[in-house]
Amino acid sequence: MVTNRLDFQQIKASVSLEQVFYAYHLHFHRSGLVLRGRCPLPTHQSKQSRWSFSAKLQRDLWACYSESCVETRNGRIGGDVFDFVALMDGYSIRDAAVKLQQWFPLYDNSQRPSPFQTVEEKETTLKPLSFQLTNINPNQEYIVQRGITSATAQQFGIGFYSGNGYFSGRVVVPIHDDSGQLVAYTGRAVDGSLPKYKLPRGFPKSAVIFNLHRVEQCYSSVIIVEGFFDCMIVWQAEFTNVVGLMGSFLSDRQQKLLLDRFRTAIPMLDADSAGKAATARILQSLAPHMFVRVVNLPQGKQPDQLSSEEIQNHLSFLR
Repeated sequence: MVTNRLDFQQIKASVSLEQVFYAYHLHFHRSGLVLRGRCPLPTHQSKQSRWSFSAKLQRDLWACYSESCVETRNGRIGGDVFDFVALMDGYSIRDAAVKLQQWFPLYDNSQRPSPFQTVEEKETTLKPLSFQLTNINPNQEYIVQRGITSATAQQFGIGFYSGNGYFSGRVVVPIHDDSGQLVAYTGRAVDGSLPKYKLPRGFPKSAVIFNLHRVEQCYSSVIIVEGFFDCMIVWQAEFTNVVGLMGSFLSDRQQKLLLDRFRTAIPMLDADSAGKAATARILQSLAPHMFVRVVNLPQGKQPDQLSSEEIQNHLSFLR
């Protein structure tokens, strides 16, 4: 494995055990900030000790008390995030650190403004629109090709805009704040032109969550996807407790909106490297405050590429 100059302390401070467990597609029984379950390590040989593995998330330490793991590691019971990756893949500690740095790119937090500060600064400009676009065709070819039915297009108010102005010749999607006020439109190109999506200049999309105003208050759980069409396709599959982040970043403002309304979060992000890293960050942000159940899609897939039946299978636990 190629190695680079590493800051072990920064990596350890930036990457949690829970993020790593998700990256390996591991799931354990949760009790507060403690996870328990069958040991996933290749050193584990015992078939009887089903609950020998545990992880204390507050300290980011894990342990396996099975004889096979303890004996293989010369009496050591557990370790930290570096030890776990090294054992899972047969790496040295340094190579494990390199892998973590590749999986979870690090940022200089001292120079990066917090999302909360950015949103609060811009939120004063988030005012209801004084107009609504007309001349919108919900049955345009691009919308049909994306699998959106006419009924769904009308429900979400989307359509091809044939009028003049900023969104001319694009499929427009209305964006509402959490109280249901129309605050913006986005325009999706249908001819391959760039940018793919247009938003009003300076619009703070991290201050709102797409479709949140439609999710009924009776729901205790919320499905989280990335994009507008992801949201609409999941809605069509009869899961109307779905919202979109309009990207893969969960801001502090968006986190507060979710925590104020729901007890369970169900991230269902794109199954690519960016989506997986985003899911790990969301898990780290939300798990200390609410129950989080991640939905893993097939590699390379995103929700709007799935049929209603496939979505229903992935979310069968909600039925």
